[in-house]
Amino acid sequence: LDDHETAEWSGYSSHVKCGVDLFGPVEMAQMVERSKQLVQQPGYRWNRMEQTHEYALLGNVEPETVRAADPSAMVHPGMAPLLIMHGNQDPLVPWESSQSFYEQVNRVCGEGRADFCILEGAGHGTDEFWQTETKEVILRYLDEKLKA
Repeated sequence: LDDHETAEWSGYSSHVKCGVDLFGPVEMAQMVERSKQLVQQPGYRWNRMEQTHEYALLGNVEPETVRAADPSAMVHPGMAPLLIMHGNQDPLVPWESSQSFYEQVNRVCGEGRADFCILEGAGHGTDEFWQTETKEVILRYLDEKLKA
């Protein structure tokens, strides 16, 4: 997007040809709200928002920061094609958020702009993402999109 262009890199294109999203958080407001509820529960691994992954990623959990970091708020018709892969046993980032993101991208950008693969039994960054078959899917996708 234009608001990220700087003179320092003016000689280089910032146009992205494609992207690969592996189990990425895409609905930040929902993630923050979920963590706010969880930190209130006795026995949860954290008892303050400052200890959560969301806080570590964003530096704070103020609404304007959360909105600015939310990929689902950045979907626009000119965005690059995207391969989204998510495990259906992810305990940190709900796979349904990736499915919603996939549907949003295709709704806003046109069918086929995003592809979505669910890895059965996979968690958050578990071995299923690094096996040969998964790497081959990613490489075929990149090969197709980057050579187009």
